[in-house]
Amino acid sequence: MSEVLNIEYLKKVLYLFGRQKRYIPFLIASFAIGSIIDFIGIGFVGPFLALFIDPDSVIESNEFFKRFTQEELILYAGIFLIAIFGLRVSVSYFIFRFILSVTFNRQIFLREELANAFFSQDFSNRLEKNSGYYQTAIVSLCTQYTNTSTNCLRLISECITLSVIIILLCFVDIQILITII
Repeated sequence: MSEVLNIEYLKKVLYLFGRQKRYIPFLIASFAIGSIIDFIGIGFVGPFLALFIDPDSVIESNEFFKRFTQEELILYAGIFLIAIFGLRVSVSYFIFRFILSVTFNRQIFLREELANAFFSQDFSNRLEKNSGYYQTAIVSLCTQYTNTSTNCLRLISECITLSVIIILLCFVDIQILITII
């Protein structure tokens, strides 16, 4: 874990991203969108529970709610809550799939580049070590790169989610944030 948090190590990983670096802003934007969907879902749980605890006060609090019966309001709120969390699951799936696609595609290119470097070496250098050593190094280093970059991107995703929720809590009610901290 200490390797993942090392700045020099992260710079090397970013260098290894090569042309795939262009996807990083898209990934970060998608992480932020997923975080906002999370926030909407979490923010809707309280009012949804209030519908069960004291539905009359919720219905009386807003003129729009008076159009519906208590059962209809609970049904629509439940459908909305399921839809929000369903959307969040879908967004998370596509984000993680995209992360894996980017990292595994880069792994393919890295293996190709390392194999080409191995074969372009002069013959005397190749004879110094067993060819199995180079093959093992290529496989293990590329796997380490893929695992590290996937975990780093997932960590970034979770940090962005946490940051967005905290920032939006500050806008909603600073007292709630202070209570949580």
